[in-house]
Amino acid sequence: MNNTPQRSALAKVINFDAWSEAEQLSFMASSGQLILDAAVNRLLLSLGESDIAKLELYLDTHGETTDVLSYLSQTYPQFDELITEEVVAFQAEAERIVSARV
Repeated sequence: MNNTPQRSALAKVINFDAWSEAEQLSFMASSGQLILDAAVNRLLLSLGESDIAKLELYLDTHGETTDVLSYLSQTYPQFDELITEEVVAFQAEAERIVSARV
C-alpha cells in the first residue's frame, strides 16, 4: 500500500511543489489561519453567551501557552467537523478561483 499522501487538486493547479520551502510554509500558515478563523467564527455562532464567555476566558488566560486546537476539539465536539468543512470549502474555493484564471 502506498503511504504517500495524494496531492490535492489545488496543489497541482498552483504548482505548489515548484515553490520554495519558505513560500510553501508561508502559504500553509496563512491558509491554516484562514481555516481556523472561519471554524472558530462558526463555532462562536453556535454558542450561547455563557459558553462564549467561558471560551474567551480560556483564551485570555491560556493564550498561546497551550494547544488551543486540542482544547477546542475536546471541549466542543463539533469543532473537528467545522475544521474539516472549512478545509474542504477553502480547497474548493481556491481551486475555483485559480482555475478561472488559467
